[in-house]
Amino acid sequence: PNAPVVFKRSQQLNFWMQVYNLGIDEATKSNRATVTYQIVKTVAATAATAAAETVILEKQLDSKELGAHSDQMTVEKSLPMAGLDPGKYKVTIKINDAISKQEIAQSAPFVVE
Repeated sequence: PNAPVVFKRSQQLNFWMQVYNLGIDEATKSNRATVTYQIVKTVAATAATAAAETVILEKQLDSKELGAHSDQMTVEKSLPMAGLDPGKYKVTIKINDAISKQEIAQSAPFVVE
């Protein structure tokens, strides 16, 4: 696996995801998808404790907020790292298509120094 990207607290985390083949509502001629993005802090297991994940940020957007009306949508966000303590994190983007009843998720680890 690739090594996680390392950020300084003065930097921004930019993420971008393109989604295709969304279901289209015949009545409204637009898609109905929910985008959830999440930043999770990961703490490795030790002899005394199990590995732990803490949700630091979770935000949900409706595809209408992204101006998406076709079977495609682009999710593009920029988050400042200044509010995060040094450590290991994971960013996850989930797309839930209410019409096709499908969900996809992509995640990537990163480190804040």
